[in-house]
Amino acid sequence: MKKQQYVAERYEAIYDKDTREDFLDAINHPSVKTYRNKAQFCGDILESDVCATWNAKSQASAAKAAMREQSPETIENRNNRNAERRITQLLNTNFRTGDYAMYLTFRSEPKNWDEAHKALEWYIKALRKAYKAAGKELFYLYVYECANKDGETVRQHFHIFINGDIERDFAEDLWRKKYGKANGTRLEQDEYGLTGFGCYVLKAPRGVKNLRRWAGSQNLKEPDVKKSTRLPSGQRLSKKLMMDILSGKKDVKEVFERAYKGYIFVDARTKYSQYASGVYLYVRMRKIKRE
Repeated sequence: MKKQQYVAERYEAIYDKDTREDFLDAINHPSVKTYRNKAQFCGDILESDVCATWNAKSQASAAKAAMREQSPETIENRNNRNAERRITQLLNTNFRTGDYAMYLTFRSEPKNWDEAHKALEWYIKALRKAYKAAGKELFYLYVYECANKDGETVRQHFHIFINGDIERDFAEDLWRKKYGKANGTRLEQDEYGLTGFGCYVLKAPRGVKNLRRWAGSQNLKEPDVKKSTRLPSGQRLSKKLMMDILSGKKDVKEVFERAYKGYIFVDARTKYSQYASGVYLYVRMRKIKRE
Protein backbone atom coordinates (compact mmCIF):
# COMPACT_ATOMS: atom_id res chain seq x y z
CA MET A 1 0.00 0.00 0.00
CA LYS A 2 1.25 3.47 -0.91
CA LYS A 3 2.57 5.36 2.10
CA GLN A 4 0.63 8.53 2.95
CA GLN A 5 2.37 11.83 2.42
CA TYR A 6 1.85 15.12 4.24
CA VAL A 7 2.45 18.46 2.50
CA ALA A 8 4.00 21.42 4.34
CA GLU A 9 2.08 23.95 2.23
CA ARG A 10 -0.71 24.45 4.78
CA TYR A 11 1.87 25.16 7.50
CA GLU A 12 3.78 27.88 5.67
CA ALA A 13 3.24 30.27 8.60
CA ILE A 14 5.67 28.38 10.85
CA TYR A 15 8.45 28.76 8.26
CA ASP A 16 9.41 32.18 9.57
CA LYS A 17 13.20 32.02 10.01
CA ASP A 18 15.57 33.46 7.41
CA THR A 19 18.42 31.19 8.48
CA ARG A 20 19.04 27.97 10.32
CA GLU A 21 22.49 26.71 11.33
CA ASP A 22 21.70 23.13 10.37
CA PHE A 23 19.82 24.09 7.20
CA LEU A 24 21.27 21.26 5.14
CA ASP A 25 20.11 18.76 7.76
CA ALA A 26 16.65 20.37 7.73
CA ILE A 27 16.44 20.11 3.93
CA ASN A 28 17.67 16.52 3.90
CA HIS A 29 15.80 15.34 7.00
CA PRO A 30 14.69 11.66 6.84
CA SER A 31 11.05 12.71 7.24
CA VAL A 32 11.24 14.72 3.98
CA LYS A 33 10.30 12.55 1.02
CA THR A 34 10.65 15.16 -1.71
CA TYR A 35 9.61 18.73 -2.53
CA ARG A 36 6.57 20.04 -4.37
CA ASN A 37 6.11 23.24 -6.36
CA LYS A 38 2.92 25.26 -6.42
CA ALA A 39 3.27 27.44 -9.52
CA GLN A 40 0.84 30.37 -9.65
CA PHE A 41 0.54 32.15 -13.00
CA CYS A 42 -0.70 35.68 -12.25
CA GLY A 43 -0.79 37.48 -15.57
CA ASP A 44 2.82 38.35 -16.42
CA ILE A 45 4.04 37.27 -12.97
CA LEU A 46 4.81 33.69 -12.01
CA GLU A 47 5.14 32.81 -8.34
CA SER A 48 6.50 29.45 -7.22
CA ASP A 49 6.13 28.12 -3.69
CA VAL A 50 8.32 25.07 -3.14
CA CYS A 51 7.75 23.14 0.08
CA ALA A 52 8.47 19.73 1.58
CA THR A 53 6.28 16.66 1.45
CA TRP A 54 6.73 14.51 4.55
CA ASN A 55 6.47 10.77 4.90
CA ALA A 56 5.99 11.04 8.67
CA LYS A 57 2.74 12.09 10.31
CA SER A 58 4.74 13.32 13.29
CA GLN A 59 6.02 16.28 11.24
CA ALA A 60 2.49 17.34 10.28
CA SER A 61 1.36 16.91 13.90
CA ALA A 62 4.25 19.04 15.19
CA ALA A 63 3.52 21.71 12.58
CA LYS A 64 -0.18 21.72 13.46
CA ALA A 65 0.62 22.05 17.15
CA ALA A 66 2.98 24.97 16.43
CA MET A 67 0.22 26.72 14.47
CA ARG A 68 -2.16 26.33 17.43
CA GLU A 69 0.42 27.82 19.78
CA GLN A 70 0.76 31.04 17.80
CA SER A 71 -0.33 34.24 19.53
CA PRO A 72 -3.42 36.20 18.41
CA GLU A 73 -1.11 38.94 17.12
CA THR A 74 0.87 36.45 15.04
CA ILE A 75 -2.34 34.99 13.62
CA GLU A 76 -3.63 38.48 12.80
CA ASN A 77 -0.38 39.34 11.01
CA ARG A 78 -0.52 36.07 9.10
CA ASN A 79 -4.08 36.72 7.99
CA ASN A 80 -3.08 40.20 6.81
CA ARG A 81 -0.09 38.84 4.87
CA ASN A 82 -2.35 36.27 3.23
CA ALA A 83 -4.85 38.99 2.27
CA GLU A 84 -2.07 41.17 0.86
CA ARG A 85 -0.73 38.37 -1.27
CA ARG A 86 -4.21 37.44 -2.43
CA ILE A 87 -4.91 41.03 -3.51
CA THR A 88 -1.61 41.47 -5.37
CA GLN A 89 -2.11 38.15 -7.16
CA LEU A 90 -5.58 39.24 -8.28
CA LEU A 91 -4.19 42.59 -9.44
CA ASN A 92 -1.46 40.92 -11.48
CA THR A 93 -3.90 38.39 -12.93
CA ASN A 94 -6.61 40.82 -13.98
CA PHE A 95 -5.09 44.25 -14.63
CA ARG A 96 -2.51 45.60 -17.05
CA THR A 97 -0.66 48.77 -17.99
CA GLY A 98 -3.27 51.33 -19.05
CA ASP A 99 -5.96 50.24 -16.61
CA TYR A 100 -6.91 52.67 -13.82
CA ALA A 101 -6.27 53.01 -10.10
CA MET A 102 -8.92 55.40 -8.75
CA TYR A 103 -8.56 57.24 -5.43
CA LEU A 104 -11.96 58.27 -4.09
CA THR A 105 -12.66 60.55 -1.11
CA PHE A 106 -15.76 62.19 0.40
CA ARG A 107 -16.79 65.83 0.70
CA SER A 108 -18.95 64.85 3.66
CA GLU A 109 -17.45 62.15 5.87
CA PRO A 110 -19.66 59.02 5.98
CA LYS A 111 -21.04 58.10 9.40
CA ASN A 112 -19.72 54.54 9.15
CA TRP A 113 -18.59 51.76 6.84
CA ASP A 114 -22.15 50.98 5.73
CA GLU A 115 -22.69 54.51 4.49
CA ALA A 116 -19.31 54.57 2.70
CA HIS A 117 -20.00 51.20 1.13
CA LYS A 118 -23.43 52.33 -0.09
CA ALA A 119 -21.72 55.18 -1.97
CA LEU A 120 -19.27 52.77 -3.55
CA GLU A 121 -22.08 50.45 -4.59
CA TRP A 122 -23.75 53.36 -6.39
CA TYR A 123 -20.46 54.18 -8.16
CA ILE A 124 -19.90 50.59 -9.27
CA LYS A 125 -23.48 50.35 -10.56
CA ALA A 126 -23.04 53.59 -12.55
CA LEU A 127 -19.70 52.39 -13.93
CA ARG A 128 -21.16 49.05 -14.93
CA LYS A 129 -23.91 50.84 -16.87
CA ALA A 130 -21.33 52.98 -18.69
CA TYR A 131 -19.17 49.96 -19.58
CA LYS A 132 -22.20 48.09 -20.88
CA ALA A 133 -23.13 51.05 -23.07
CA ALA A 134 -19.59 50.94 -24.49
CA GLY A 135 -19.91 47.22 -25.19
CA LYS A 136 -17.45 46.34 -22.43
CA GLU A 137 -17.59 44.51 -19.11
CA LEU A 138 -16.46 46.16 -15.89
CA PHE A 139 -14.15 44.31 -13.57
CA TYR A 140 -12.84 45.89 -10.38
CA LEU A 141 -11.06 45.41 -7.09
CA TYR A 142 -11.38 47.90 -4.24
CA VAL A 143 -9.71 48.56 -0.90
CA TYR A 144 -11.37 50.68 1.79
CA GLU A 145 -9.24 52.47 4.40
CA CYS A 146 -9.82 54.76 7.37
CA ALA A 147 -6.28 54.78 8.86
CA ASN A 148 -2.75 55.47 7.69
CA LYS A 149 0.26 53.15 7.94
CA ASP A 150 0.85 54.27 11.54
CA GLY A 151 -2.66 53.36 12.63
CA GLU A 152 -3.81 56.97 12.91
CA THR A 153 -7.39 57.69 11.87
CA VAL A 154 -7.75 59.44 8.51
CA ARG A 155 -10.74 60.38 6.35
CA GLN A 156 -12.45 57.36 4.85
CA HIS A 157 -11.48 56.65 1.26
CA PHE A 158 -11.42 53.97 -1.41
CA HIS A 159 -8.80 52.73 -3.81
CA ILE A 160 -10.52 50.98 -6.70
CA PHE A 161 -8.83 49.32 -9.68
CA ILE A 162 -10.90 49.17 -12.89
CA ASN A 163 -10.19 48.11 -16.46
CA GLY A 164 -9.41 51.04 -18.73
CA ASP A 165 -12.17 50.54 -21.29
CA ILE A 166 -13.81 53.93 -20.69
CA GLU A 167 -12.36 57.43 -20.46
CA ARG A 168 -10.58 58.13 -17.19
CA ASP A 169 -12.10 61.64 -17.01
CA PHE A 170 -15.58 60.11 -17.15
CA ALA A 171 -14.78 57.69 -14.32
CA GLU A 172 -13.47 60.57 -12.20
CA ASP A 173 -16.36 62.94 -12.94
CA LEU A 174 -18.91 60.26 -12.09
CA TRP A 175 -17.72 60.20 -8.46
CA ARG A 176 -16.92 63.93 -8.20
CA LYS A 177 -20.42 65.09 -9.14
CA LYS A 178 -22.00 63.10 -6.30
CA TYR A 179 -19.51 62.42 -3.51
CA GLY A 180 -16.15 64.21 -3.56
CA LYS A 181 -12.65 64.11 -5.00
CA ALA A 182 -11.56 61.46 -7.49
CA ASN A 183 -8.09 61.02 -8.88
CA GLY A 184 -7.33 58.36 -11.45
CA THR A 185 -3.86 57.02 -12.30
CA ARG A 186 -2.98 54.83 -15.25
CA LEU A 187 -1.42 51.59 -14.08
CA GLU A 188 2.10 50.84 -15.23
CA GLN A 189 3.71 47.45 -14.70
CA ASP A 190 7.31 47.14 -13.56
CA GLU A 191 9.49 44.07 -13.02
CA TYR A 192 7.15 43.00 -10.19
CA GLY A 193 4.02 43.52 -12.27
CA LEU A 194 1.50 45.57 -10.29
CA THR A 195 2.70 44.37 -6.89
CA GLY A 196 3.90 47.88 -6.03
CA PHE A 197 0.40 49.29 -6.45
CA GLY A 198 -0.98 46.54 -4.24
CA CYS A 199 1.57 47.24 -1.51
CA TYR A 200 0.84 50.97 -1.69
CA VAL A 201 -2.91 50.68 -1.14
CA LEU A 202 -2.47 48.00 1.55
CA LYS A 203 -0.82 50.33 4.00
CA ALA A 204 -3.18 50.04 6.96
CA PRO A 205 -1.15 48.67 9.88
CA ARG A 206 -1.18 45.00 10.70
CA GLY A 207 -2.56 44.01 14.07
CA VAL A 208 -5.28 46.70 14.01
CA LYS A 209 -8.71 45.42 13.02
CA ASN A 210 -11.44 47.02 10.92
CA LEU A 211 -9.17 49.63 9.32
CA ARG A 212 -9.22 47.99 5.91
CA ARG A 213 -11.73 46.06 3.86
CA TRP A 214 -11.49 44.81 0.31
CA ALA A 215 -13.46 42.94 -2.34
CA GLY A 216 -13.49 42.37 -6.07
CA SER A 217 -16.04 41.77 -8.80
CA GLN A 218 -17.20 38.20 -9.36
CA ASN A 219 -15.78 38.19 -12.88
CA LEU A 220 -12.15 38.51 -11.72
CA LYS A 221 -10.02 35.64 -12.97
CA GLU A 222 -8.14 33.45 -10.53
CA PRO A 223 -4.42 32.70 -10.98
CA ASP A 224 -3.73 29.51 -12.89
CA VAL A 225 -2.28 27.08 -10.33
CA LYS A 226 -0.22 23.98 -11.12
CA LYS A 227 1.23 21.65 -8.48
CA SER A 228 3.95 19.10 -9.16
CA THR A 229 7.01 17.42 -7.67
CA ARG A 230 8.74 18.09 -10.98
CA LEU A 231 9.55 21.33 -12.77
CA PRO A 232 8.32 21.74 -16.38
CA SER A 233 11.86 20.91 -17.52
CA GLY A 234 11.30 17.42 -16.10
CA GLN A 235 13.73 17.96 -13.24
CA ARG A 236 12.52 16.39 -10.03
CA LEU A 237 12.39 18.57 -6.94
CA SER A 238 14.48 16.16 -4.94
CA LYS A 239 16.21 16.78 -1.65
CA LYS A 240 19.52 16.77 -3.51
CA LEU A 241 18.38 19.50 -5.91
CA MET A 242 17.17 21.65 -3.03
CA MET A 243 20.44 21.13 -1.18
CA ASP A 244 22.41 22.06 -4.29
CA ILE A 245 20.36 25.24 -4.80
CA LEU A 246 20.52 26.42 -1.20
CA SER A 247 24.19 25.54 -0.71
CA GLY A 248 25.10 27.49 -3.86
CA LYS A 249 26.15 24.52 -6.01
CA LYS A 250 23.31 25.29 -8.40
CA ASP A 251 21.95 28.72 -9.30
CA VAL A 252 18.23 29.04 -8.52
CA LYS A 253 17.94 31.56 -11.39
CA GLU A 254 19.33 29.10 -13.92
CA VAL A 255 17.24 26.20 -12.61
CA PHE A 256 13.94 28.09 -12.84
CA GLU A 257 14.65 29.93 -16.10
CA ARG A 258 15.49 26.60 -17.70
CA ALA A 259 12.24 25.17 -16.32
CA TYR A 260 9.98 28.07 -17.31
CA LYS A 261 10.83 29.13 -20.83
CA GLY A 262 9.65 32.62 -21.67
CA TYR A 263 10.08 33.87 -18.10
CA ILE A 264 12.93 35.77 -16.48
CA PHE A 265 13.97 35.40 -12.84
CA VAL A 266 13.11 38.35 -10.56
CA ASP A 267 13.88 37.27 -7.00
CA ALA A 268 13.77 34.42 -4.49
CA ARG A 269 13.73 33.90 -0.75
CA THR A 270 13.97 30.96 1.62
CA LYS A 271 12.36 30.33 5.00
CA TYR A 272 13.05 27.73 7.67
CA SER A 273 11.12 26.48 10.68
CA GLN A 274 12.22 25.59 14.18
CA TYR A 275 9.27 23.21 14.45
CA ALA A 276 9.38 21.21 11.22
CA SER A 277 11.84 19.85 8.72
CA GLY A 278 12.31 21.01 5.15
CA VAL A 279 12.57 24.48 3.68
CA TYR A 280 10.17 26.90 2.01
CA LEU A 281 11.48 28.38 -1.23
CA TYR A 282 9.67 31.25 -2.95
CA VAL A 283 10.65 32.20 -6.51
CA ARG A 284 9.19 35.08 -8.51
CA MET A 285 9.53 35.39 -12.29
CA ARG A 286 8.23 37.72 -14.99
CA LYS A 287 7.08 36.93 -18.50
CA ILE A 288 9.51 38.15 -21.14
CA LYS A 289 7.95 40.83 -23.34
CA ARG A 290 8.39 40.23 -27.05
CA GLU A 291 8.97 43.37 -29.11
